[in-house]
Amino acid sequence: RARRDGDRSAVAPCASSRRVRGRLAHRAGADGCHLGAAGGAFRHRWQSHRRIRGARSQCGGSAGAGLGSVRTPGQRDRPSLRDRLGLQHAAAHALRRRALRHGRLSRRVAGADAGEGRVVRRAARSVARAVARATTAAIVTLAAVVTTAAITATAARATPAALSVTDDWGRVVQLPRPPVRIVSLAPHATELLIAAGAGRRLAAVDADSDDPALPAAIARVVAYPAPQVERVLAQRPDLVVLWGAAVRRELVERFTRLGVPVFVSDPRTHAGIVDTLQRFGVLAGDPAAARQAAGHLRSGLDAIAARHATRAPVRVFVQVWNRPLMTLSDRDAIGEALALCGAVNVFGQADRAARLVGPEAVIAAAPALILAFEPAVDEQPWRDLGVLAPRGPIVFERIPRALQRASHRIVDAVATLCATIDRHRPV
Repeated sequence: RARRDGDRSAVAPCASSRRVRGRLAHRAGADGCHLGAAGGAFRHRWQSHRRIRGARSQCGGSAGAGLGSVRTPGQRDRPSLRDRLGLQHAAAHALRRRALRHGRLSRRVAGADAGEGRVVRRAARSVARAVARATTAAIVTLAAVVTTAAITATAARATPAALSVTDDWGRVVQLPRPPVRIVSLAPHATELLIAAGAGRRLAAVDADSDDPALPAAIARVVAYPAPQVERVLAQRPDLVVLWGAAVRRELVERFTRLGVPVFVSDPRTHAGIVDTLQRFGVLAGDPAAARQAAGHLRSGLDAIAARHATRAPVRVFVQVWNRPLMTLSDRDAIGEALALCGAVNVFGQADRAARLVGPEAVIAAAPALILAFEPAVDEQPWRDLGVLAPRGPIVFERIPRALQRASHRIVDAVATLCATIDRHRPV
């Protein structure tokens, strides 16, 4: 505009201003540049619709110059600057700032709303999953409780109560159920188990067990001088019965460590035989059969005692071994059998069940009978000494080996013993 009006002096101070998109017009002020009190100016693009677009310029101007000095064609007397919408510049800026703030706020609110929506949806999904998991866990727990209760009730009805007995060493033997595979390593125990109704539960026996009721094909395990642990374990036993007089505690402890229950049997008297028979009945799960067998045993021994109660006594020496010479006292079942037959054991008062003696002590005790289990071997030393009839006063007799077994079969053995003694009893 200054060029158009011919006022070129007003343009010179603003020659450093950049030209942007078209023709620029500057109006000179008193001190050179009039476009802004802070040294700023506006670039103006001439347009036919008389609207302007303002921007900062590098022109250095007077501090007194103001926006009011900028004019557009047709508005020479109006010192205000308007934008394209016809608003004053300050109002336009305020409106734009408000619009921008509103836009940012709207976007922020919209984002917050969207974020809150996502949070709400996520929370809802999390709650739904938690409820589903809790419901599933509750159903599973309830099913487990019901199943466990049913199994427990079934087991309680199907599984017998735990068995507990005390063996002859005073050890408590506990079994969860009656054993189904018993290994008996003592002949007397084998016979008592059969009498107690546990014969069908025998998986193996020792080599010396000869009860007629034993199956011919039953497994045999060596028991003397010591049981073969590996052979015993190969039978998969749930109970092992050992003879207390021929077993060491280390072997019993070894079986226990291996998880195999052990019953140590060592009855020394007739009452002990009856008691063992009843305990085997408990283990076999058939106490009634054991009680019946124990009743027959008692009645048979009582009948023998009654027949010989008033007969004259006979002094006897019981020889169980010849080298070394060994005898039994009344602490053993054989000593008790002698008493039932009306015989007197010359070493019956010994402080132990078995003891070693010398031939001189036997001769000094003056027995009328020497009772032995092996006549051919046991008789000759005495005959060499000249103490046996007819040269000497002592009679040598053989007695049944069944007397050495503390089982229910002892009744027949005692009856045979009494008959032998009766043949040499003084009238």
